[in-house]
Amino acid sequence: MKLPTRIGTDQNGYILNPTHINKLQHHIKPLLHTVLQLLQNCLGENVHSIYVYGSVARGEAILFKSDLDLTVILYSPISSNTKNRLYAETRELVKKHKQLTKVDYDMGLVKEALHSDHYHEWGFWLKHVCCCIHGEDPSLQFPMMKPTKQISYSLNKDLIPQVNQFMDTLKSGTVTSALVKQSMIKKMIRGAYLTINVEDQSWATTIQDQLRILEAYFPNDFVIQELHYVYKMKTVDSSALLSLLQAYKLWYEKRHTS
Repeated sequence: MKLPTRIGTDQNGYILNPTHINKLQHHIKPLLHTVLQLLQNCLGENVHSIYVYGSVARGEAILFKSDLDLTVILYSPISSNTKNRLYAETRELVKKHKQLTKVDYDMGLVKEALHSDHYHEWGFWLKHVCCCIHGEDPSLQFPMMKPTKQISYSLNKDLIPQVNQFMDTLKSGTVTSALVKQSMIKKMIRGAYLTINVEDQSWATTIQDQLRILEAYFPNDFVIQELHYVYKMKTVDSSALLSLLQAYKLWYEKRHTS
C-alpha cells in the first residue's frame, strides 16, 4: 500500500462526503420513511433537520446486518419524557422491522451546530459525514475541510470515557450482546484510525479501509492485529474483550502523548 493513501480526499486534499440522498437504496427507503414519521410524531415542530450517515447514506446497507444512523438537529432541548418515548417507540419499531439491527440518534441543537466554536465538530459532521433528508441543511454554510487534528480530536473526545464505561460493564458481569460488543469494536477501530488519518491525509469511512491503513502504519502491532481479529468474529468472549480494551486504552493514550 502506497503511503499516504489519501483515501477519501480529492486531489486538493479536501474530504469527500461519500453520502448522498441519491445513494439511498430502494429497499431502505420505506424503513427510513417509517423512522422519519416516528421522529416527527415524537418531536413535532421542534425538529430543525434530519440527516442520515453511515452505510445507509453511502448506499452500502445490508438488510438484517446494517444499522440506521441518524443525526437530528433540534430547535430546543427535549424533556426526559419525550426522549424516553422516542427511544421506546424506536425499540418497538426495530422489533417489527428486523431488517434493521438498530436505530441510533445523534441529537444536537441548531444554535450549537451553527456556532463557530463547533466548526470542527458539528460543522465538519454535517458537511462531510451526513446527508440531509429532512428540513433546512445548514451544512451548506460551511466550507470544504481537510483532515486536521482538531477534527479528529473532536470526533474522538468521548472515546476513552466509552472504553472505561464498557470495561466497567464487562467487569460487573452484565450480559452484553454480540451486537453491542461489535459496535464497541468498531468504535475502537475508528478511534485508532483517527490518530493516524492526518498523517495519512485521508478520510476512510469503511472499517475495512480503516483497518488496512492502520495495519500499514502499525505492522505487527498487537492491538491492531487483535482489533482486526475480533472484528471478524461473530462472537467475542467478554474476558478477551476486556483484556483488549485495557490494552487499547494504553495504546491510545500513548499515541496522544508521543
